[in-house]
Amino acid sequence: MVVGGSDVTIHTLFFDLGETLITTRPEVYRESAQAITELTGRPVSAAALRKAKREQWKHTPAEQFLWIRTVQDERKFRERYFYPAVLHRLGVSSPPAELIEFLTGKSMDVKSFMAFEEVHEVLAALQSAGVKLGVISNSLPSTENLLKVLDLEHWFRCIIFSHVFGYAKPDPEIFYQALRCAKVSPGDALFVDDRPEFVRCAENEIGIPSILICRGGHSLDGWKGNSVHDLRELLSML
Repeated sequence: MVVGGSDVTIHTLFFDLGETLITTRPEVYRESAQAITELTGRPVSAAALRKAKREQWKHTPAEQFLWIRTVQDERKFRERYFYPAVLHRLGVSSPPAELIEFLTGKSMDVKSFMAFEEVHEVLAALQSAGVKLGVISNSLPSTENLLKVLDLEHWFRCIIFSHVFGYAKPDPEIFYQALRCAKVSPGDALFVDDRPEFVRCAENEIGIPSILICRGGHSLDGWKGNSVHDLRELLSML
C-alpha cells in the first residue's frame, strides 16, 4: 500500500467501529429529535442531536465508561450520565424520565445501526489482497451484538474492545494490545479512525501509519496526515 507517498507493506489494517464502519440510522436521529421536541417543548433537529452526541462522546473521559462491564452497567451510564449531558448541550436541563429511557433504548437497540454502504465491499477486497483485519474500538457491551447482527464479526481476526480490555483510545496500551493480538509490528499495520486525536496517537506515539476518515464534513482538528472521505479510497492505495 502507498501511505504518505511511500510504499509500505501493510500486513494488518485496524479499523475504528463507530462512524468508521457503522453508524446510527438517519431515521433514528429523526425519531429521537422528534421525541425531544414533543416531550420538552424545545425544537431540536436530527442534525443538532447528532452533533451533540458526537461532542459529548468526544468530551467523555475514559474513566466515565471504562467501569462498564455489563448491559445493565451500560444502561445506567446512558441514563444517568450520557443522555442528560447530551440534552444539556441541546438546552434541556430537566428532561423527563420517559425521554431518557426512550433515547437509551434506541441507542442500545441493534436495529438502530447500519454498516456504511461500502464496508462489506472494502473488507472483502482487503481480505482478498491478503490484508488481515482488526477492530480497535472504544466500546460498550451492546457493541458486541452489533458486529454479529451487521454480519461484520467474521471479517476480523482481532477485535479489541475497550470494555473488555480495560483501556480506551487514546491510551497507547489499547493499540499495543491490538498489535500483540495480530502479532504485527507498528510499521506493518495501518489504523483508520474518525477521531483526529486517535489517529494522532496511533501514528505519533505508537508508530502505526494512520488515516483519518472524514465522513459528513467532520473537522480535521489539526491532523496533517492522510485522510479519506470513503473507505473505498483505501483500495486505491493497494
